[in-house]
Amino acid sequence: MKFINYKNNMYKRLFITYSIIIIFTLSIIDIYTTKKVIDTTINEQLYLNRKIIEDTNTYLNNQKDYTKTMINQLYQSTTELNDILYYLNNDLNKYLINKLDIFSMSNKNFYKGMSSYIKSSFDMNSTLSKISLYSYKNKTLTIFNKKGEMHEVDIKSKKDINDNIQNTNNKFGEVLEYFNKEHSNSDSLCYTISKEIKDPHIFENVGMLIFTFDLSPLDKIVEKYEKSNSELIVLSSSGEVYYDSQRRFIRETYPYIDELHKNKESAYLGQKCYLDYSPNGSGMILISAVPERTVIKKTELIVISIQLLVIVLSIVGESLIYMKLRKLEKRTSNVLKAMNKVKDGNLQARIPIDECKDEIGIISENFNCMCEQLDSHIKSMYVAKLNEKKAEIRALQSQINPHFLYNTLESIRMRAICNGDKETGKMLYNLATLFRNVVKGSSIVTVKSELDYCRMYLDLFKFRYEDRFEYDIDCEVDILEKQIIKLSLQPLIENFIVHGIDLSRKDNFLLISVREVENIIIIELEDNGKGIDDDKLKELQERIEKCDNNGKSIGVINVHERILLTYGKGYGITVEKGDSNGTKITMRIPKREVDNNV
Repeated sequence: MKFINYKNNMYKRLFITYSIIIIFTLSIIDIYTTKKVIDTTINEQLYLNRKIIEDTNTYLNNQKDYTKTMINQLYQSTTELNDILYYLNNDLNKYLINKLDIFSMSNKNFYKGMSSYIKSSFDMNSTLSKISLYSYKNKTLTIFNKKGEMHEVDIKSKKDINDNIQNTNNKFGEVLEYFNKEHSNSDSLCYTISKEIKDPHIFENVGMLIFTFDLSPLDKIVEKYEKSNSELIVLSSSGEVYYDSQRRFIRETYPYIDELHKNKESAYLGQKCYLDYSPNGSGMILISAVPERTVIKKTELIVISIQLLVIVLSIVGESLIYMKLRKLEKRTSNVLKAMNKVKDGNLQARIPIDECKDEIGIISENFNCMCEQLDSHIKSMYVAKLNEKKAEIRALQSQINPHFLYNTLESIRMRAICNGDKETGKMLYNLATLFRNVVKGSSIVTVKSELDYCRMYLDLFKFRYEDRFEYDIDCEVDILEKQIIKLSLQPLIENFIVHGIDLSRKDNFLLISVREVENIIIIELEDNGKGIDDDKLKELQERIEKCDNNGKSIGVINVHERILLTYGKGYGITVEKGDSNGTKITMRIPKREVDNNV
């Protein structure tokens, strides 16, 4: 009784110790994994924010490069430049008269001037929404749209817009601080890039060329990274919102611009957000932000799953420890019971032996050694004798004399010949020969023997499908005496007979060609039959690769598997479409003599 109390006390202490270790370890793993998941999600979000900024910056830089290109093109075209300069220095009526005079004196079919330049500018950039010309002399702003329509605005009295244009200070690429509100919707997404036009004859600035670009294509950039749930905002240097993917602050001053300089990766933008922002070369600020709660929400399912997994693992771990200790208790009890039986004189007592090779197992094994060996010997001899008798009975029941069947078929054949039915006699002869080849001989035969077998097999079907198909066998002479697996070609031929032959035609043809390529025997079976559609061909190729015998074409796959088992990797069966819309099956085996070890 003292022993039992000590034993129970020991197992109890072990259980408590193991439980503490498991709970502590799993808690550390839970904390580390949760933190890792959250950090990974945040880094992924920051990466997506950065990609949105990069793509947006690329789009804006493309517009800037386009503006440079169009300005250079203007200065390279003297006729277009002179026409625009004349328009900026004169009123519209005088410009039109001058345009007609120049065109009438020229021998060209079209007038290359301001209109052609404006049209080519729109043709070269689909995101260009307007082009404006501002005349310093006339204080007029002329706006051109994609339809070719022109609208002239007198802004002499509109001091705010006039001052804004003058404040560009001849800095190419600087974004204007207005959106031409009188000629666009209040919620339109656009921005402008301007460049002063200099008269090369007097070296003075006479006006300004203003390109207005559509910002709605930025929606596609945001949609491209839809899973990021990021908000893209484009600001002017003063904080005015040009673009907002969520349309919250369009044409308003961004209320959180001061927060952007505090932290590069996170800021309070109405709520804590992870962000990436970058000044643009055109003086704009690009912001890509996503609320922290959105990022955390992405990880909720994973974090909950991890915590549930930790709980499950804790329960499983505790259960395994409990069962293990209960098993140890039971084994100890079995030892004590067996010892008491031996003490009482029962020599048939046994201690159950399990797979554990610990101290208890060694004690139990030594205790039972002599009795176990004797019992094992008696049982093994009895089972062996019983199995031997069963094998003899099965052999007697399944024994069939192949010569009896062959002789019976030969008798039927002779009777058919005597009755004048030579075709039936020939069919019986082929069948008897095929049967004899199946039941006798080695599993490895010569190529010649296998091809002869194929001829007999095909001849049987020619009797059945008279005038419906033909075949031809072409084999290099020096390959005939090389080895091949017995009955490896017959399933491939049967595949053509069952699935490929088209009985509505009389030109069905099967070609069997055998050749050697670099000490490898290549056997090709190509037919012009029904063929196989792409989906079934792909499925069959995958099943051949996996040696999957479930479904149709089992014979082809079995042959492939037999070749792999006999010759190893690098050999086997491939199936593809033939040149005549039929099916082409290729077998690859090594070139070996028949008496070689396989």
